[in-house]
Amino acid sequence: EGNFINGEKNGKGKEYKGCDALFFEGEYLNDKRNGFGKEYYSNMNLKFQGIYNKGMEWEGKGYNNKGEQVYEIKEGKGIIKRYTFEGTLQYEGEILDGKLNGYIKEYKKKLRENDCTIIFEGFYLNGERNGYGKEYKNGKIIYEGNYLNNLRHGHGKLFTNDGSIAFE
Repeated sequence: EGNFINGEKNGKGKEYKGCDALFFEGEYLNDKRNGFGKEYYSNMNLKFQGIYNKGMEWEGKGYNNKGEQVYEIKEGKGIIKRYTFEGTLQYEGEILDGKLNGYIKEYKKKLRENDCTIIFEGFYLNGERNGYGKEYKNGKIIYEGNYLNNLRHGHGKLFTNDGSIAFE
């Protein structure tokens, strides 16, 4: 719902998920969020409020689905903790221009518990694993080494379930 120019969203508008669940309200430029806006979880709790630049969160505050502030971004960079709608931590670390950059920890929700377990810790560049990192499965390390463009690349070690080195 909003204004269009040449088929693209421009000016003030609103995005919905489903028939009536408001997802975003704010300003657009050339079909991208640009200017002040608010993004919401499906339960209508605020997810992010602030300034967008070319579709990316640029300056503002982010919240978990309980309404607690979990990150702040200034000039496109900051420390972020991103949660799923259910409130489970997905990742935490550094963000730059809307992408994960720097040291990051990723988590996955445990199947039978209301908790999460680490699945990766290491370095990201432009939203992809790049540089040194450690991969985990069921809380145990399975790979330690280098990554390039999200793939294991260069020197690294694979581990067995008992923690011994399987390949180096």
